[in-house]
Amino acid sequence: MRVKNVLLAAAFLLLGTGMASAATIQYTVIFEVDRLVSEGPSVPPNPDTVSGSFKVNLDKTQNYTDQTSGIDLLNLNLVFDSPLAFSYNAATDVFTFGGLAHGAGTVVSAPAENDFSLVIGDFTAGVLNSDLKKFTYAQIALGDIKFVTLPDASRDGFALVLPGAEVATTPIPAGLPLFLTAMAGLGFAAFRKKSAIARGAA
Repeated sequence: MRVKNVLLAAAFLLLGTGMASAATIQYTVIFEVDRLVSEGPSVPPNPDTVSGSFKVNLDKTQNYTDQTSGIDLLNLNLVFDSPLAFSYNAATDVFTFGGLAHGAGTVVSAPAENDFSLVIGDFTAGVLNSDLKKFTYAQIALGDIKFVTLPDASRDGFALVLPGAEVATTPIPAGLPLFLTAMAGLGFAAFRKKSAIARGAA
């Protein structure tokens, strides 16, 4: 094996162990939304109050787009037909949760699908009452209508984001640092031998 390949392999292993050490926290979210209005014909929402809770594993330094793993729905009083997904913007601390049919942040009504979307700001800021930005839902049984919160969504309900413990990651094998040291040593020894042969040939 060439010296360069040995050193590159060691570097990639070190990079991989660094990435595994990122802090992923499990958050529990409890929300309730009322004062919903219809988009389109004036029809009363059904249900008129939507509530639910879920757990999500999130590293607040990373961005997520329509992520389907690491989320566990505890309860929700709506019907939905697609897998659940979430998106998160680390720069703005905005979290979006909903059905994956058209992305976690999109609900369509032409035709309607059993779908919903919840948008929360200040998600990891550590405040109990996070910023409920928007909630939207559609249900096939109600026709081609979406129901949404009013522009000031924070007055239409609440979202509690409770940070929990750090999620356990795959531990680094105890022998890995020793293995990396040995690989680097072999690479250095091979480099010195190659240099000595080159000097002798000169």
